[in-house]
This record gives sequence, structure tokens and C-alpha cells, in this order.
Amino acid sequence: MDDSPSRNDSFEASWGAIGRSVGVCAAAVIALLGLLHHVPVWLACLRGAGALVLVMVLMRVAGMVAAALPRSTPTPQRDSRHEKT
Repeated sequence: MDDSPSRNDSFEASWGAIGRSVGVCAAAVIALLGLLHHVPVWLACLRGAGALVLVMVLMRVAGMVAAALPRSTPTPQRDSRHEKT
């Protein structure tokens, strides 16, 4: 497909979107758990923000590590129907 992005750009864009989603979910869960344990709102928000930053940093580092790994090239498959014996 001519209009689709390259494989590397697609991975980075997808990984960034997944990282943001996971970070927001983690922040919301941490803040909600803090509120359920009768922690002051400001502290629950602070813990949620800390969780968001932590998850975003971890996802970014994991993305950089995955991008730095060597990519294997797929080997062409031979069709056994046309193979002479």
C-alpha cells in the first residue's frame, strides 16, 4: 500500500498510543484506590500523576529498546508444488 506508513513509523505510533492509554489507566486506578482508602484528594491526584509519569517513562524506554533490536528479514517460502524431485 502506497499510503500506509512504513513499518517503523507504524510501530512507534502504535507503541506511543498504547503507552498513553496504559499510563492514563494506571493513573486513574492508582488515584481511585487512594480515594477508596480515604486518602486526601490532593494526595490521590499526586500519586496518580506519579503513576502516569512512571508508566510513560517505562513505555518510552521499552519502545526505544524494541526499536534498537535488530529486525530479522523474512525468508522467502518455497512452493513445494513446483519443486522437482
